[in-house]
Amino acid sequence: MSDLSNFSISLPEQVTFTFTNPGLTFGNPSYLDINVSGGTVLDGSYDAHCIDTDRPLSLGKTYQAKVFSSYETLPPELLGTGNIEQPQNFDLINWIINQNFVGKTAANGQLFTYGDVQRAIWTLIDDINSTSRLGGWNQTRTNQILALAQANGEGFIPTFEYTTIFGENIIGKLGVILAPDGTNDGILNPDAQIIITEVKLSKIGNFVFNDINGDGIQDEGEDKIVGVTVNLLADVDGNGVIENGEVIQSSVTDADGKYHFEVVAGNYKIQFEQPQDFSEISPRLAGIDTTQDSDGLISDVITIKPGEYDPTIDAGFYNNTGIIGDRVWFDNDGDGIQDQGENGINGVLLKLINNDTGETIATDITEGDGEYLFDSLPQGNYTIMVDPSTLPGNLQQTADSDGILDGMSTVNLPAAQSNLNQDFGYQQLGTIGDRVWFDQDRDGVQDEGENGINGVTVKLLDATGNIVATTLTGNNPNSSTLEEGYYAFTNVTPGDYRVMFVQPDGFNEVSPFQAGSNSALDSDANPANGLMSNLFTLAPGEINSTLDAGFYNCGPCVFEISNGFSGTNIKVQISMEEIEGGVKFTVTETDPNLIGDIRGLFFHINDESLLKQLKVNGSDITDYEFKANSVQDLGNGVNMNGDGNIHKYDIGIEFGTQGISQDDIQSTTFIISHKTVELNVEDFLNQEFGVRLTSVGQPNSREQSSKIFGYSPEDCCDSIFSNSLLAMNPIAI
Repeated sequence: MSDLSNFSISLPEQVTFTFTNPGLTFGNPSYLDINVSGGTVLDGSYDAHCIDTDRPLSLGKTYQAKVFSSYETLPPELLGTGNIEQPQNFDLINWIINQNFVGKTAANGQLFTYGDVQRAIWTLIDDINSTSRLGGWNQTRTNQILALAQANGEGFIPTFEYTTIFGENIIGKLGVILAPDGTNDGILNPDAQIIITEVKLSKIGNFVFNDINGDGIQDEGEDKIVGVTVNLLADVDGNGVIENGEVIQSSVTDADGKYHFEVVAGNYKIQFEQPQDFSEISPRLAGIDTTQDSDGLISDVITIKPGEYDPTIDAGFYNNTGIIGDRVWFDNDGDGIQDQGENGINGVLLKLINNDTGETIATDITEGDGEYLFDSLPQGNYTIMVDPSTLPGNLQQTADSDGILDGMSTVNLPAAQSNLNQDFGYQQLGTIGDRVWFDQDRDGVQDEGENGINGVTVKLLDATGNIVATTLTGNNPNSSTLEEGYYAFTNVTPGDYRVMFVQPDGFNEVSPFQAGSNSALDSDANPANGLMSNLFTLAPGEINSTLDAGFYNCGPCVFEISNGFSGTNIKVQISMEEIEGGVKFTVTETDPNLIGDIRGLFFHINDESLLKQLKVNGSDITDYEFKANSVQDLGNGVNMNGDGNIHKYDIGIEFGTQGISQDDIQSTTFIISHKTVELNVEDFLNQEFGVRLTSVGQPNSREQSSKIFGYSPEDCCDSIFSNSLLAMNPIAI
C-alpha cells in the first residue's frame, strides 16, 4: 500500500478546467463533470464533487486552479470557515468515491443518486449543506452512505486494484483537490468553489532478472532475482529534474523477482540497486521489446496518466564469470527428453570437479523443480557428478548430457559463458508381485488361514509375449513371521506386461479367474489363457502387488446314486478320476444292508460328438453300446426300463453274466478313452447315471433286482452335490 502523502509532489502545480453541472456526460453521474486542460498529465475528463458551498462556480467559465492531494497536509489558506472545514474526513470521502454508489440499491430498495453522494460529502467536509442542483436525493439514502463510510472508511487509503463493497473490481481513485482562482490573479486564497476530483491511481512495475548471457534481454530460462531494492524517484525539489537522490518510496523484488509502485499520475523514474552477487549490469534498452529489455540502473522519465499500468520497467544483472547447470528429472517415458509434466527430482547432490586438479570445488542440491546451478566459474574444464546415494530408490538413468549413462558429464566452459544443458534423466522403476496361494475353499479369493505355496515358477512377459524375467515364490522377506508364496519382480521398466504362473506339482486345479471385487485378493491366473494375467500397465515408480494366483487339488469325483425306479432300492457309489489316457470309473455297491450283483452302468456324455471314437476297457465288461440318447437295453436283462418311462442314455456298459452262480460283482473298474481327444471328468459332470443290479437281497436270500438312477455333480470340487458321498467321505488333498 502506497504512502499517498508522498505523491503530491508528482501532481501538476496548476491546471485549467471547465465544468458542467450536473455531471451526466462522463463516467458515473456526479455533481460535476470537469474537463482539465493545460498540457499536464491530468488533462482529461473526470467526475467531481463540491467541497465548499460558500463559494460559487460559474457555468461556461474557464478556471485556473491549484492542485493538491487529499492526503497531503494542506496550506492554511484552504482551511477554516468558508473553505475546507473538516479535512480530517478526507479518508471517509475517499472511501465514498471509491464505492461507485450511484445506481446501486440502497437499504430502502431505492437507487443511490449523485445527489445522495454529494449531500454525504458536504456533511463530512462542510459546515453548510445545500440542496441546490442535486437532482433526486433522499436523506435516508444519504444517511446510509454516511453510516457505511464511518464503519468502513476510517484510515482508508485507495489501491490500484480495489474491490468495492458491492463486489466490483475497479482501479482505485484518489481525491484530488482543485482550488480555483476565480479572478485569475494567482492568489492562493480561493474566491471560487473548491472541488474534489476522482482521479484514478496508476501503477509502475515489473521484473529484475538474471541476465545469464548478458545481452540485456529476458531470455527463456533466465531466472528472477529476489530481494533487489528498487526505488521510486520524483522531482522532490521541484527544479524540473528527477535526480538520483530524490527517492519517495522503496520496495524489494518478491519471490517472483517482481516489484510495483502504486502512484498518482505524474513523472517518475525507477532506480535499481545492484544486487551484491552480480558483478555486471545488463546493457540498457537493448532490443525493441520494452517488456523484455533492461532499463539499466535508472530508467528514463516515466510519464504515467491516471489509470495506467506500466509493467515494462525491468532490470537485468549478470556475472562476468560462467555458470553450469541445469536439472535432474524423472524421465517417465524413458525417452531421454524433458517432456511436459515430467517433474524434477529434488534433494539430489551434485558435485563440480575441476578436471585440471581433480578436486571437488563446489556442490549443490537440486531444488525447485530438480534444478541445480554452479555459478561464478572461471573458464576451464569441469565434470558434473551426480551422487547416486542421494537419488531415490528404483531408478535407472535414461539421459546424460555427454551420452554416457554414468551419472557424470564433462564440460569445457569458455569465459563468461553459460552451459545450462547439463541435465540428468532417470526413470522410476516399478515392482510387480505378489502371491501364489492354496485356495482351500476354491472360491478364488485369498481368505484368512489359506497358506501360500513356495517354489512356484512365475514368469514376467512383455506385451509381445517375450519372457522378461522368471522367479520362484518363497517366504515374504518383509514379514517377521513365516508367510509363504510371495514373489516380486523388482526394478522393472515401466510398460505393459503380463504375469504367467506355472501350475505347481500336487495341484491340479486353478482358482476362478478374478473372482470377487478386491483385485489385491483375487486370482489373476486365467485358465483360458495359459495361466497368464490380463495385460496391465506398470507406471513409473508403481508397486503393483495385485498379481496373484490360487491353486487347489481335486481328487477323484465321487458321488452316490440310490433313486430306485424298479425293484429294490440299493446304494451305489461311482468314482471318476482323470488318468493318463482317459477317465477311470469305479462302480461300487455300498448299501450297508443289501448285496447286489452290478450288471450294467448307463450314463450320458456332455459332447455327443465324442461317441463315435470312444473306447472302453475293463476286465468285467461283456458288452457296451455308444449311441446318443438311445441306449436303454443291452440284453440279458441289462436295461433301464420299468417305471413307465424308458431311461435312454448315450453310453451303456454290461458287466459279467446273468446269475449269481456266474459272476458276483459288487465293485468293478473300467477306463473310457477317445482315439483323438483327451477326456476329463468334466465331460461327464451334471449328467444322469443309471445302474442295473441283479441278485439283490440279504446274503442268504438274493432273489430281487434293482434299477436305480441319479446325477453326477456340476462341479466335483465345489459345492457338495445332493446325492454325493463327499459329505461323508471327503477326499484328502
